[in-house]
Amino acid sequence: MTLKLFTQLATTVTIAFFSLTACFTGIESTPKITADELKKDKKQPTSAEDELSAIIIPDSPSTWQPGRQYLVADNRIKLIFSTVDEKRLPSVGDTVIYNGFSSVPSLTGTTNVALKFHKKNDPTDILTYIAEISPDDFLQRQRVDIPFLVDLSLVNKANQLLGGKSLYIMSPYRYDMENHAVNGRKYIRVTVNNAVAGNADYPIRVNLTDIDNKSFSVLMTTGTDRSSTRNFSTLFSTTDPRQRYQSITDENWEAITYSRLKPYMTRDEARLAVGSPTEIDRGHSYSSAYERWVYPNGTYIIFEDGIIKSFRL
Repeated sequence: MTLKLFTQLATTVTIAFFSLTACFTGIESTPKITADELKKDKKQPTSAEDELSAIIIPDSPSTWQPGRQYLVADNRIKLIFSTVDEKRLPSVGDTVIYNGFSSVPSLTGTTNVALKFHKKNDPTDILTYIAEISPDDFLQRQRVDIPFLVDLSLVNKANQLLGGKSLYIMSPYRYDMENHAVNGRKYIRVTVNNAVAGNADYPIRVNLTDIDNKSFSVLMTTGTDRSSTRNFSTLFSTTDPRQRYQSITDENWEAITYSRLKPYMTRDEARLAVGSPTEIDRGHSYSSAYERWVYPNGTYIIFEDGIIKSFRL
């Protein structure tokens, strides 16, 4: 054997040795996968919940008529309204009435739209909000939100559509009767008592009673765009979620409704219990595949071959 041939053979054996060693000396990591990347190719068909979300949206500005009512939901309303007498500016809980709009010149030489209002109990003092869009753009838009106001016609629409309905709550986050933020059971049947005005960020408050006769409420956004993170389709199901997961044992399903994890749960069961992770780390050893799910609140779950091995809530 020549020296050159011997050297090539030794190099090949060395590479093979280290390749095998990498497979058998611990967990081999792969790049992190984010939750957004997992969702990219998952297109869901339109559901009854999506259809209702698409209905519970504000009216387009071209349909607005004088007399339209809004509830003041934040005292910062004083930052956007101008009036002759600042002492008469509205406060939280006041109702303001839409009068119409006009065109006003901007500092840049373009034309903006000026929306006119008055307080319900003070029709003589005109409140003006300058929206930095042209009148034509205002009339062509599908939606224009006015800061710190809740559109009461939108609230009435939600109440008419949802009041008295039997639904299933999909989120554990809610408010008790004293308006304290609490966690509760999810995926259980609830009855909608009514829908009322919420706040500047979540314009609809849905009041509910569950199967245990407990009353609570959830705050809801409207529409179907990305900013509507807690719209109807996110918060509710029109059908019993349990029927879609009949392979899950009753014991595990009970834990899931309380957002609890248990050893030996599957990935699907974990996702139902505590939601999707923000990051997923994957790796493997010579005999098993591992995943580590990471959540922003410090929760993590470690799976071995698709089954929960350990977790921290």
